[in-house]
Amino acid sequence: MSSSLQKYTSLIKNLLPQGLAWEQVRLHPLLAGIAGEFCRVGDRAIQLLKEIDPSQTDELFDDWEAMVGIPDECTPEFRTQQERRDQIIQKLAVQSNLSASFYEEIGAFYGFDVTVTNHLSFQVGRSTVRDDLTNYDNPRDVFEAGQDQVGQRLQSPGWLFYFNVDLPASAVESFMVGQNTVGQPLVSFGNDLLQCTYYRLKPAHSGITFTFS
Repeated sequence: MSSSLQKYTSLIKNLLPQGLAWEQVRLHPLLAGIAGEFCRVGDRAIQLLKEIDPSQTDELFDDWEAMVGIPDECTPEFRTQQERRDQIIQKLAVQSNLSASFYEEIGAFYGFDVTVTNHLSFQVGRSTVRDDLTNYDNPRDVFEAGQDQVGQRLQSPGWLFYFNVDLPASAVESFMVGQNTVGQPLVSFGNDLLQCTYYRLKPAHSGITFTFS
């Protein structure tokens, strides 16, 4: 007999009337049978209480996912139960902000070592001598005497609102003779889940570039 069943059986015994007649009657098998149903309902209630915590849910995946808006464009087609739990928790816990550490924490949440760097143009008080005036690769984005006119900017804003995310490639596929055809890339790589997540969380006015290490 389980400890829960013993407790329920004992509770029912304590509800019986007092007296010698009740003590002499062999009621234990009957009371144990009645207590079994209470025990089952109690254990089921405890099990359902765990479902209010998404990190422990086993039965309410569909309800949790509907509440947080999953599946979405960043949801893989096939997921394990733990992956589903992680995505629910990530949706509930993440509050987007503009810091580099926030995007690095997102990568860490998915188990990747991510480095985020900003693309900055020259700024007085922050930049130093010999720093580039612009972070554009095109030198024509810098003002040139004799070619540009009064009123034009000294430099283009360049990648001012862009940041770069360096992350590991989840898969690398190389071109193979006999399997691939003309027009296909020699190498393809990426991390679709993380890239999609970053595009979804980034500020609307900003852009992202990705590098893969």
